[in-house]
Amino acid sequence: MKLFHNQYILLNRISITLFASTQFFVVLGLDPGFNPYDSPTYFNFTLNNPVRLPIVTAIYSSIKFFDFIIIFQCLVSIFAWVYCAKVLRSFVTNNKLKLSLTILLFSLALSSPILEQHTILMSESLSVSLLILIVASLANYLRNRKQTNVAILYLFLILFAGVKISNSYLVFITIILFIFLNILIGNRAKWLSIILGSLVPLIFTTFFIYLGSQANITLKLVNTTNIIERSYDDLELKSWYLRNDFPGISYTQYVLPQDEPPIEKVINSPQVKKWLQIQESDLVIKYLIQHPLFTIFAPVKPSLFINGYTDFESIFPYLTMGTIHQNNTNLFSNLNAINMSREPDYLRALTSNRLPFWSTGKWAYNLFPSIIFLLIGVNLLMIRKLKNYENEKNFITLLLIVTFLGIWSNWHFTVNYDMHRFLLPWSVLLRILAIFSLVSIVNQISLNKKFN
Repeated sequence: MKLFHNQYILLNRISITLFASTQFFVVLGLDPGFNPYDSPTYFNFTLNNPVRLPIVTAIYSSIKFFDFIIIFQCLVSIFAWVYCAKVLRSFVTNNKLKLSLTILLFSLALSSPILEQHTILMSESLSVSLLILIVASLANYLRNRKQTNVAILYLFLILFAGVKISNSYLVFITIILFIFLNILIGNRAKWLSIILGSLVPLIFTTFFIYLGSQANITLKLVNTTNIIERSYDDLELKSWYLRNDFPGISYTQYVLPQDEPPIEKVINSPQVKKWLQIQESDLVIKYLIQHPLFTIFAPVKPSLFINGYTDFESIFPYLTMGTIHQNNTNLFSNLNAINMSREPDYLRALTSNRLPFWSTGKWAYNLFPSIIFLLIGVNLLMIRKLKNYENEKNFITLLLIVTFLGIWSNWHFTVNYDMHRFLLPWSVLLRILAIFSLVSIVNQISLNKKFN
């Protein structure tokens, strides 16, 4: 049955209305979540040794009221997903497939690992939404290489870089990759203008990296935690760190008290305080440089490199599950921001779907990533020699490179108990690429049948 243009327009508007209203009212029906350890730092806007970068702190400190921040995050998310669906369906010729793409993207947006982020007073909601806006802006630029389109892409890159310190490093690399992409696919006049235009986001991103380096105590705490947790039961790994002057007392002080994170007791010991002040280089980076096989393959198969680790600490469970907010009974759990109580799972009112996009089942840890990469890989194979799909191929390839960099860097520089949060934006991006690839494959098959 053919879907006429007028019917498609009507159904598309209905789907947007249903998506926006569903997300808004579901999020509005939940109390804001407040992390007692992290959330307060988002309300402190400063350019002098900031704990958080200025884009997110400017937003939080300007809005101030918890409920209004949640509404703002929800509206940004709605705009991002609607814009993304609008741009991506321009790659598809069939109205049914356009509508299918829109519905699949909106269904992903309404899944609980994404939806719950809008209710929490942390940076994940804005990170996910701005990354989606970057995806849409990149696709829009590749479809129509106007200066205004590249300016919009640069704007969202700057905003994304200013939300989280780890984002700023990835944005810097992304801009460099984007310049090389334009050199390969554009004429000299165009890529020269792209290089000159990229100076603005590069300056902003460099500034954000500088601000992040001022507050490098946060990175040192994370890396110290990583060193302890990953080498605790691995004598060879522990010996390497001890030979490189890592204070041995850290291992004996790393306990879980009820009133502070375990790393707090470690860094309060005199030996660790001294080490944090005098260390000339980052030991984690030094280890990664000297052990390239660990750098490349440990995120995929940590059991081969770290004694005491299983493959449940690999990237695959986190990519499969998304975020899971467990019962709020420990120090690190989120509070109900209305009454500041540790209610058991205050997000229980959120009954949004997890399947078919996410799963907490062990059976899915390898299956879900395999399906995602299979869909993306098949699509790339089908379009690799088709000139009409050059923009689509460049779009997927660039985003895949950035995604892998995001996943690998976050695995190496994030503590295990926070891994699900830091990998969430990249998990979402992989699902967007998989959905887009699935619809693209069906679109190509339908076109081949039509012309045959």
